[in-house]
Amino acid sequence: LNWKQITIHSNLQETEMATLMSQMEFGIVPTSGILLECLAAKIKPISGFYIENQKFVYAEHLKLNNFIDASDLSYTSISSAIQNINLFEPTFTIIDGKSTERLAKLVRAIEKEHQYTIRLAAETDIDITFKWANDEATRKYAFSKEFIPFENHKAWFLSKISSTECLYFILCEQAKPIGSIRFDIKDKIATISYLLSPEHHGKGLGAILMKKGLEKLEKHVKSTGIEIVQGYVLFENLASIKLFERFGFSKETESTMYLFKKNTSRYV
Repeated sequence: LNWKQITIHSNLQETEMATLMSQMEFGIVPTSGILLECLAAKIKPISGFYIENQKFVYAEHLKLNNFIDASDLSYTSISSAIQNINLFEPTFTIIDGKSTERLAKLVRAIEKEHQYTIRLAAETDIDITFKWANDEATRKYAFSKEFIPFENHKAWFLSKISSTECLYFILCEQAKPIGSIRFDIKDKIATISYLLSPEHHGKGLGAILMKKGLEKLEKHVKSTGIEIVQGYVLFENLASIKLFERFGFSKETESTMYLFKKNTSRYV
C-alpha cells in the first residue's frame, strides 16, 4: 500500500460530499444512513455492520441486493467483497427520485383525512363490494384470480357481516363507499384484508384506510382477546408491502408471499 496515493477529505459540506461520492466507483460504508447516500449517488456500496443496532438494517438491505456484502466489516470480509465488486449488478430501485411526489401525495391525503369516515359494513354494501372484488386491478393481487359469481359473493358477504369472528368496515368519502378493510379473527389473531375502489388507487388513501381500520380494531382488542394483527401480501404487491412496513409490522417470508405481523400491545 502506497500511502502517498491516499487522499483524506474531512469536514466536508453537503455539496462537497455529494460531488466526491459521484466520482467514486465504490464506497465502503456501514449499513446506516450513508448507505442510502451511496445508493442515491449510484456508486457500488460495500457494506456491513459493526454495532448491534445496524443488524436489522443490514439484513433488510441484503435481501434487496443493495450492496456487496462485507458482513462484519472485518479486514477479511472487506477484502473478499472488493474481489467481487465487478460481479455486482446494482439495481438502485430503493432510490428512484420520486420522494417529493410521494411526500406531497401523503401530505394531501393527511390534509383530507377529515373527509373520510369508516363504518361497519352492511347488507346494502353487497353490490359495491362485489364490483370491487371482481375488478381487474383487485384480482391482480388477490390470492385467487378467478371471477367470483354474484351468488357466491352474496353468501360469503352476508356470512362475514353477521359473524362474531369478523370485523368488516367500509371507508367512505362524504358517505360514498370507496374501500373496505376486514379483520378475520381466529385463535386471538386478526388477519387483515383490505382494498380500495380502483378509481381511488394511487391517491395515498391506503394509509387512511389502514389507520382508521386499526383504530376501529383497537376498540375490540380487549373484548375479543386479540393478541396479533397480521396480513399476507404477495411479493409483487409493492404498495401493500410498503403500507404494512409503514405501520410497523414485522415481515416474514412464506413461499410466494410475505406475512406481516404486529403484536396488539405495540399500539393499544
